[in-house]
Amino acid sequence: MLQSANAANHTQHAPTLRGIPAAPSVHWLLKGAPSLKVGEMHQYFLQCHRSLGDIVDLNLPFSRVIVIGSPALAKELLTARHGDYRKDFATRTLSLALGNGLLTSEGSFWAKQRRIAQPAFKKSHLAQLANLMVEATDALLSQWESRASDPLNISEEMHHLTASIAAKTLFGYDPSDVSAFGPFSKALHSNMTFISNRFGSLVKAPSWLPIPSHLRFFKNQRLLDRQIFQFIEDRKQSGRQAADLLGMLLESKDEDTGAQMTPQQLRDECMTLFAAGQETSGNGLAWTMMYLAQHDQYRQQVRAEVKSVLANAHPRYEDLQNLPFLKQVVEESMRLRPPAWAIGREAIRDTELGEYRIPKGAQVLVSIYTLHLRGDIWESPENFQPERFSKEETAKRARFSYLPFGAGPRMCIGNHFAMMEMQLALAMIVQRFDFEMESAHSLKGETRITLRPETSMKMNLKQIA
Repeated sequence: MLQSANAANHTQHAPTLRGIPAAPSVHWLLKGAPSLKVGEMHQYFLQCHRSLGDIVDLNLPFSRVIVIGSPALAKELLTARHGDYRKDFATRTLSLALGNGLLTSEGSFWAKQRRIAQPAFKKSHLAQLANLMVEATDALLSQWESRASDPLNISEEMHHLTASIAAKTLFGYDPSDVSAFGPFSKALHSNMTFISNRFGSLVKAPSWLPIPSHLRFFKNQRLLDRQIFQFIEDRKQSGRQAADLLGMLLESKDEDTGAQMTPQQLRDECMTLFAAGQETSGNGLAWTMMYLAQHDQYRQQVRAEVKSVLANAHPRYEDLQNLPFLKQVVEESMRLRPPAWAIGREAIRDTELGEYRIPKGAQVLVSIYTLHLRGDIWESPENFQPERFSKEETAKRARFSYLPFGAGPRMCIGNHFAMMEMQLALAMIVQRFDFEMESAHSLKGETRITLRPETSMKMNLKQIA
């Protein structure tokens, strides 16, 4: 067990869970305890790792929460011991909005859904979606050309882009039709904000309680459900074959049984893909642009690579293999600011992790942010250095030291989709614009559902002739 001298001293005075070092209490109800802001949990977990070791009991009064920041323990939790756990309480809270999709479902139902959905996410199928991503990005960049004289909130712009891409690639829907798409996007944003706020609330009112925030949430849910079920029904009635994700999901079958998804299952998967894809990729693109804006040499290197491969043409799926440094930039950004900053599980029985006993009901979190900033794994871990993701450097590292999309049987099914989306969009942005931050300082991350910028990410853009 990795444990500093400070950790050893601390555990003499704090309660432990079968040898697991206990963090100083962070609960505001406990007199004299330091406060922990929900938006700073990623930093707190990193501090716990650096002072207490690879595994820490957060020492909360109402629940048992254990945080791990070790590649070996993360590997054991997510692979060898995955059958001893289910999704954690926070992730299950998402089912209020997303339903019983791949992100939140469990057991045999999840396994069946995964088998049915998997063919839609083959690389050969995703390649068909590249043109839709390019079309959505081109539309946004054309708008930027008329607005480039004013600073843009890049975080907001990237979320607009990923919502547009989700509409095109999932439903074959034209997001420029604001009258129809606008209410859908607004309702989804409102409900994901509701869930995010619920994550951070100490006391959670029962969802059936008819308070204003709950009434607004369920009103939005009814709007979202009507729209998605209408998309599904319209596609079935038309018989139209379309190379979008809805079309692929409608055609997908369980290879063992031939079963297809029910309308409710399709609704849940569509909601999950739309919400999760928009949120993670939007934040990933925003953070990547921040780092490029701050590092002129890397911005110029990416632009030179894109120009040498594409000239002024739009990127195609097959071009991405010839843009290795572009990919390294995205990967390094997701190391420093991983949108999915932690992975949560709940023990369904008494079990073990390494030499530690984990009791039934314990919430166990893999701190992805901690793994990505460990000084014994990453040289100068706080620095933005895309070179560390060259093939040679990547081959030297343990697989579970870098987990932007999770790992194991429940690794994100949309990982290739998200990487393709971010690379295509970034290639087109650097082709047409140069950009710089209004402030020279890096924005702090705020931990909610994802790691998002704490404040507006204002940038000045200059169109490239």
